[in-house]
Amino acid sequence: MYIPAAFAEPDPDVLRAFVEAHPLGALVTDDGAGGLHATHLPLLLDRTRGPHGVLQGHVARANPHALADGRAALVIFAGPDAYVTVGVELPIARLDGKWKMSRNRPAADVAGVIAGLAASDDAGARAAAVTVAERRPRSKR
Repeated sequence: MYIPAAFAEPDPDVLRAFVEAHPLGALVTDDGAGGLHATHLPLLLDRTRGPHGVLQGHVARANPHALADGRAALVIFAGPDAYVTVGVELPIARLDGKWKMSRNRPAADVAGVIAGLAASDDAGARAAAVTVAERRPRSKR
Protein backbone atom coordinates (compact mmCIF):
# COMPACT_ATOMS: atom_id res chain seq x y z
CA MET A 1 0.00 0.00 0.00
CA TYR A 2 1.35 3.41 -0.92
CA ILE A 3 1.79 5.50 2.25
CA PRO A 4 3.60 8.83 1.84
CA ALA A 5 5.80 9.58 4.86
CA ALA A 6 3.75 12.68 5.70
CA PHE A 7 0.63 10.50 6.12
CA ALA A 8 2.16 7.49 7.89
CA GLU A 9 0.87 6.58 11.34
CA PRO A 10 3.70 4.83 13.20
CA ASP A 11 1.81 4.12 16.45
CA PRO A 12 0.17 0.66 16.33
CA ASP A 13 -2.14 1.54 19.23
CA VAL A 14 -3.55 4.47 17.24
CA LEU A 15 -4.15 2.14 14.27
CA ARG A 16 -5.81 -0.51 16.46
CA ALA A 17 -8.06 2.11 18.06
CA PHE A 18 -9.02 3.34 14.58
CA VAL A 19 -10.00 -0.19 13.50
CA GLU A 20 -12.09 -0.63 16.66
CA ALA A 21 -13.83 2.70 16.08
CA HIS A 22 -14.46 2.00 12.35
CA PRO A 23 -14.91 -1.80 12.10
CA LEU A 24 -16.33 -1.97 8.57
CA GLY A 25 -13.40 -3.10 6.43
CA ALA A 26 -12.92 -3.84 2.75
CA LEU A 27 -11.15 -7.20 2.54
CA VAL A 28 -9.15 -7.59 -0.69
CA THR A 29 -7.42 -10.80 -1.78
CA ASP A 30 -6.00 -12.29 -4.95
CA ASP A 31 -8.68 -14.47 -6.50
CA GLY A 32 -6.10 -17.03 -7.63
CA ALA A 33 -6.74 -16.29 -11.30
CA GLY A 34 -4.88 -12.99 -11.65
CA GLY A 35 -7.72 -10.80 -10.40
CA LEU A 36 -8.82 -9.34 -7.11
CA HIS A 37 -11.81 -10.09 -4.92
CA ALA A 38 -13.17 -7.54 -2.45
CA THR A 39 -15.84 -7.76 0.24
CA HIS A 40 -17.00 -5.17 2.76
CA LEU A 41 -17.56 -6.77 6.14
CA PRO A 42 -17.59 -5.86 9.81
CA LEU A 43 -14.46 -7.06 11.58
CA LEU A 44 -13.60 -7.35 15.25
CA LEU A 45 -10.03 -6.83 16.39
CA ASP A 46 -8.73 -9.29 18.97
CA ARG A 47 -5.70 -7.46 20.40
CA THR A 48 -4.68 -10.48 22.50
CA ARG A 49 -3.69 -12.72 19.58
CA GLY A 50 -0.59 -12.42 17.42
CA PRO A 51 1.97 -9.62 17.42
CA HIS A 52 -0.48 -7.09 15.92
CA GLY A 53 -3.81 -8.70 16.79
CA VAL A 54 -6.20 -10.79 14.72
CA LEU A 55 -9.18 -9.57 12.72
CA GLN A 56 -12.28 -11.74 13.09
CA GLY A 57 -15.30 -11.71 10.81
CA HIS A 58 -17.67 -13.91 8.86
CA VAL A 59 -18.00 -14.66 5.17
CA ALA A 60 -20.33 -17.14 3.54
CA ARG A 61 -18.80 -20.45 2.48
CA ALA A 62 -19.56 -19.51 -1.15
CA ASN A 63 -17.56 -16.27 -0.86
CA PRO A 64 -14.12 -16.65 -2.51
CA HIS A 65 -12.57 -15.15 0.63
CA ALA A 66 -13.54 -18.33 2.49
CA LEU A 67 -11.09 -20.19 0.25
CA ALA A 68 -8.30 -17.59 0.50
CA ASP A 69 -6.85 -18.97 3.74
CA GLY A 70 -3.11 -18.37 3.80
CA ARG A 71 -3.09 -15.89 0.90
CA ALA A 72 -1.93 -12.34 1.46
CA ALA A 73 -4.81 -10.00 2.19
CA LEU A 74 -5.36 -6.27 2.46
CA VAL A 75 -8.08 -4.81 4.66
CA ILE A 76 -8.96 -1.15 4.18
CA PHE A 77 -10.72 0.72 6.98
CA ALA A 78 -12.21 4.14 6.23
CA GLY A 79 -12.97 6.87 8.71
CA PRO A 80 -14.65 10.23 8.25
CA ASP A 81 -14.39 11.55 4.73
CA ALA A 82 -15.12 14.57 2.60
CA TYR A 83 -14.79 15.60 -1.03
CA VAL A 84 -11.26 16.11 -2.27
CA THR A 85 -10.40 17.81 -5.57
CA VAL A 86 -10.22 15.31 -8.44
CA GLY A 87 -6.65 14.35 -9.26
CA VAL A 88 -7.27 11.01 -10.93
CA GLU A 89 -10.13 9.53 -12.91
CA LEU A 90 -10.88 5.82 -13.03
CA PRO A 91 -13.39 4.57 -15.61
CA ILE A 92 -15.95 2.18 -14.14
CA ALA A 93 -15.77 -1.14 -15.98
CA ARG A 94 -18.52 -2.84 -14.00
CA LEU A 95 -20.89 -1.83 -11.23
CA ASP A 96 -22.14 -4.49 -8.79
CA GLY A 97 -23.95 -4.19 -5.52
CA LYS A 98 -25.73 -6.22 -2.88
CA TRP A 99 -27.90 -5.74 0.16
CA LYS A 100 -27.24 -8.47 2.68
CA MET A 101 -28.91 -7.01 5.76
CA SER A 102 -30.54 -10.35 6.75
CA ARG A 103 -32.49 -10.70 3.50
CA ASN A 104 -32.02 -14.47 3.43
CA ARG A 105 -33.45 -15.02 6.92
CA PRO A 106 -37.03 -15.85 7.97
CA ALA A 107 -39.31 -12.89 8.71
CA ALA A 108 -39.14 -13.46 12.48
CA ASP A 109 -35.31 -13.36 12.39
CA VAL A 110 -35.36 -10.16 10.36
CA ALA A 111 -37.78 -8.58 12.85
CA GLY A 112 -35.45 -9.62 15.68
CA VAL A 113 -32.44 -8.10 13.92
CA ILE A 114 -34.33 -4.83 13.42
CA ALA A 115 -35.47 -4.75 17.06
CA GLY A 116 -32.01 -5.55 18.41
CA LEU A 117 -30.30 -2.93 16.28
CA ALA A 118 -32.96 -0.30 16.98
CA ALA A 119 -32.55 -0.81 20.74
CA SER A 120 -28.78 -0.30 20.61
CA ASP A 121 -27.01 2.67 22.17
CA ASP A 122 -24.85 2.83 19.04
CA ALA A 123 -26.02 5.32 16.39
CA GLY A 124 -24.56 3.15 13.61
CA ALA A 125 -26.57 0.14 14.78
CA ARG A 126 -29.77 2.22 14.89
CA ALA A 127 -29.06 3.46 11.35
CA ALA A 128 -28.55 -0.16 10.25
CA ALA A 129 -31.97 -1.02 11.76
CA VAL A 130 -33.58 1.60 9.52
CA THR A 131 -31.75 0.22 6.47
CA VAL A 132 -32.77 -3.37 7.24
CA ALA A 133 -36.39 -2.28 7.70
CA GLU A 134 -36.43 -0.24 4.48
CA ARG A 135 -34.66 -2.84 2.32
CA ARG A 136 -36.29 -6.06 3.51
CA PRO A 137 -38.42 -7.84 0.92
CA ARG A 138 -42.19 -7.49 1.24
CA SER A 139 -42.38 -11.20 2.06
CA LYS A 140 -40.32 -10.53 5.24
CA ARG A 141 -42.61 -7.78 6.61
